[in-house]
Amino acid sequence: MTGSDGIGDTPYVINENNVDHYPLINPWGHLPVYNINAGLGYATIQEAIDANETLDGHTIFVEQGTYYETVVVNKTLTLIGENSATTIIDGGGVRGSVLSIIANETTVMNFALQNSWPWGSGIGISGSQKCSLTHNVIRHVGCGITLSHSNHNNISQNIIYENYGSGGCGGIELIVSSYNTVASNRVMRSSGNAISTWMTWDDWHAGVYSRNNLIAHNIILDNAGGISIFYSGYNTVLNNTIGDSGHGISLNHCSHYDHIIGNIIFRTTFGIYVGYPWAENVTNNRVQQCKYGVYVYSPYYRLYTCYFSANDITDNEYGIHISCGILPPEAMIFYHNNIVNNTFQVDVFQGYNGIWDDGYPSGGNYWSDYIGVDEKSGPNQDQSGSDGIGDTPYIIDANNQDHYPLMRPWPTRIVETMVRVGGEEYTIIVEANVTITHVFANPAALFFNASGPTGAIGYINATIPVTLKRTPPQVPIKVFINNTEVEPPWPIITTNTTHYFVYFQFNLSTHRIMVQYAIADIAVTNITPSKTVAGQGYSVYINVTIKNHGSYTECFDVSVFYDDTIITLPDGKNHTTTTLPSGNSTTLTLTWNTTGVAKGNYTITAEATQLPHETDTTDNTLSDGWIIVAMVGDITGGTLNLMDFIPDGKVDMKDIGVIAKYFGQTVPPAPSNCDLTGPTTGLPDDKIDMRDIGTVARNFGKTDP
Repeated sequence: MTGSDGIGDTPYVINENNVDHYPLINPWGHLPVYNINAGLGYATIQEAIDANETLDGHTIFVEQGTYYETVVVNKTLTLIGENSATTIIDGGGVRGSVLSIIANETTVMNFALQNSWPWGSGIGISGSQKCSLTHNVIRHVGCGITLSHSNHNNISQNIIYENYGSGGCGGIELIVSSYNTVASNRVMRSSGNAISTWMTWDDWHAGVYSRNNLIAHNIILDNAGGISIFYSGYNTVLNNTIGDSGHGISLNHCSHYDHIIGNIIFRTTFGIYVGYPWAENVTNNRVQQCKYGVYVYSPYYRLYTCYFSANDITDNEYGIHISCGILPPEAMIFYHNNIVNNTFQVDVFQGYNGIWDDGYPSGGNYWSDYIGVDEKSGPNQDQSGSDGIGDTPYIIDANNQDHYPLMRPWPTRIVETMVRVGGEEYTIIVEANVTITHVFANPAALFFNASGPTGAIGYINATIPVTLKRTPPQVPIKVFINNTEVEPPWPIITTNTTHYFVYFQFNLSTHRIMVQYAIADIAVTNITPSKTVAGQGYSVYINVTIKNHGSYTECFDVSVFYDDTIITLPDGKNHTTTTLPSGNSTTLTLTWNTTGVAKGNYTITAEATQLPHETDTTDNTLSDGWIIVAMVGDITGGTLNLMDFIPDGKVDMKDIGVIAKYFGQTVPPAPSNCDLTGPTTGLPDDKIDMRDIGTVARNFGKTDP
């Protein structure tokens, strides 16, 4: 290959028995930064990156120690520190980033980064795609990690703390950056927001903004602010824990179509703040011990509906505060929330007239201070019999009331099930706001029934051990509802080092749901009959090739049919059982004795039984091949080309001549149709001999009536 690598092109010969195959060009000295691919050491990280020998795709390993430098990564590299606690890059108060990335597909992991000026950052990614920042510790900088105009990056399992936040964010900041994953990070004790997305006015007017980012499973404690979504859209904020901060989650300044799901927020001034509401979906969050549980503000008229559902809003000073009098009622819909033990359950300013229920029979919200009774039912609550809905509305003020207050808290159910794989037991947890029954898990999938009020919105959050996912990395966990795979944006799948979290929503009635985390797929890939003409009462071998495309070793049955009739095998069974490891193929040979089978042309089909957890059954069956059952000895003559082996209903010299032509040969190369029998009458023996000629001779002159 062209290019130098610090190693001599020819070996160093010591003597006839000893050779140094890779002699070094320069003296070896211990240097703490090492290019694993080039085999070269360097004194600094930047020197290793800038070296001509360092190429795209190389990995640079950095030993523990403190490196007083700023780093610019302008090649596609993997940078790995020896230990995130002791491999330190100190920026010395740099006005920019301690480490800057301006190349695609760069990985940085296991470093501690520190000391930028208050408006700098620990790691800055600019105009780069598909980078990965994991297991880093970032402290005493302006903002921990900044992404600018960068997409499809992974920011996960970093620890970010005690940063200045002078630019508004002390943790992770996404500026006009989309399709990024920010997951399982810890952001603590920083000024500014822990995680934020935003843009400039110029970008907004150009129609460019942060969108479709996933912010999930982060732990955010004791910061000036939690998660802030500014001038952004279509983001998912999922299962984060946020506490002791100025706000939990803030949706502000024209943010739209975001999903805020399953977050736990406590001891903040604002739990969930929605400013200028625009088609947001806030569901299944737990907000407690805040000054304002949910705070909604808008001085402008908006037509896009925001949904607040299945949230637990408890023990706050103000459960819900609304200050947006000029919004139409349909701008915000609150239903299926549990509004419990707040000093002021709802605080409405400026004459807002809202929607506080989902109609009948879905219902409204659960109010801990509702004093009504449930003796009636029906849309007007004037029919006999209780229905779980209060008979009288819950009055908020003169303009606002919940027409169908719930008598019991909106359900959040947790169901656990076990699955055993390879002698180990694994626990799967299903959290839902619906009734879960008939729960069953096997090594490939989780199954259960989900039911609830027709038309209501149900959600599922399944927690699955990572060791159960046996599909390739590019094959995601899949969700099927009534055998139909769910479509984006569901499911939303996140992970940490131990579990996958699978969240999805659906319209309720009663559904059978499957969450598939491994593949079960047995396929019939080929059928090859040993011959295409069989004498009536004689036997044919049928070779069936099976492949296990699945993730586990499987045991299953294989059957063969002629037309629609299953073939009975010599042992009296109509199937053979086999065990096949994952990724392996096998060919089974089944014997078909045609005794009692009417003469004719038959299509041969092989079928592998469907596995209990198999979803793709289209390849379990294959029809490929045909066999003519004819009079014994009649193998050809039906066409001018005798080698077509089409019987003509007569045993004559054509049949004897073809067999005689291959006399003394084995099969192959001789045609298998010439091998009529072996020592056991009717069973071929892969030889063309006097038994075959004798069989034809005994039937010579016969015609098929």
